[in-house]
Amino acid sequence: MKELSLKRIKMKWYEPVTIMVGFGLFIWFCIPFFFGIFDIGSYFGIAVSILTMAYFPVKRICKRKLTQKPYFVTFSIVNFLAVIFGIWIAFLTGLMIFAINQVPLANVTAVVLGSPLKENELGPSLTARLDRAVEYLEENPTVNCVVAGGLGDEDTPPEAEVMYEYLVQQGISPERIAKDTNSRNTKENFANAKQIIQSKGWNQNIAIITEYYHEFRAGRLADELGMRSYAVCAETPWYIFSSSYGREILALTKFFCHI
Repeated sequence: MKELSLKRIKMKWYEPVTIMVGFGLFIWFCIPFFFGIFDIGSYFGIAVSILTMAYFPVKRICKRKLTQKPYFVTFSIVNFLAVIFGIWIAFLTGLMIFAINQVPLANVTAVVLGSPLKENELGPSLTARLDRAVEYLEENPTVNCVVAGGLGDEDTPPEAEVMYEYLVQQGISPERIAKDTNSRNTKENFANAKQIIQSKGWNQNIAIITEYYHEFRAGRLADELGMRSYAVCAETPWYIFSSSYGREILALTKFFCHI
């Protein structure tokens, strides 16, 4: 009887591994909170982490009931959805990785995508994008750029205004910079940038300056508007990467579902 009892509680090697992976993800997605970043990407990742940690413990609790058809069907559906979800995450991650290898041509127009301001100042994401833009524009002195970002209100200036001032302060000539202050999302960024580029007679092949995770979706939105795009990637600060990654998974899912 004792041996049988021990056999029943013995865990398979992959059960504690799964729980530890879930716990590691939980910590990873909580990191942005310590830096004052509260984002849907973190909440999404935390939910996935908790479900990962809880799966095998819940399955053990319900082990006897799994012989009953309703419980068996429920867990079968959960298993199926978990596999599909894992494949979907891997697929989207692969697309992100693929997009960052689209190296720009020598003669392009840079489009620097905006990111929400934090208390009227540059947030970590936007700072990373602008620093990469400065580096790229200094390396390519014949390249012009469009800074794209609206979302200003009575108390907050448009992102593009702040971005323009930052680039000028870093030594980029104002004549090389055009501003799109009216866009409210990434799709409008490119629609407005396209009009600006055409009006100025700049090269219509564009180098999208944004973070790694964002390049694929940004590139596809540019393609929909008939713009040939390439990637110039900025480094996402480590302490917000999990939140940014989680948010992009949701954004890409919405993009593919045409929601």
